[in-house]
Amino acid sequence: MVYRHSAAAWILHQSLQSNANAICQIKLIFQASIYQLWKERNACIFIAVSSPPRIIHHALDRLLRDLLLSIKAVPPPAQSPLQFYWPP
Repeated sequence: MVYRHSAAAWILHQSLQSNANAICQIKLIFQASIYQLWKERNACIFIAVSSPPRIIHHALDRLLRDLLLSIKAVPPPAQSPLQFYWPP
């Protein structure tokens, strides 16, 4: 199946050129962004409330940090996904 000009093609292209942490980050960012936009859309439709972009960005950042914090580094001395996302 050929994807042209799509997020799926970009993710596939990146996964061929990146390391495991970068691949994980790209997929999680894409998934979390779609989820956050879906939540915002539902809030607008069903309760007539919309959030400013900075609030959505903060919620997305918090969601990504929580997801990355739950992933263990493999092997243990390796850099954790959260450290890759937010370097010290």
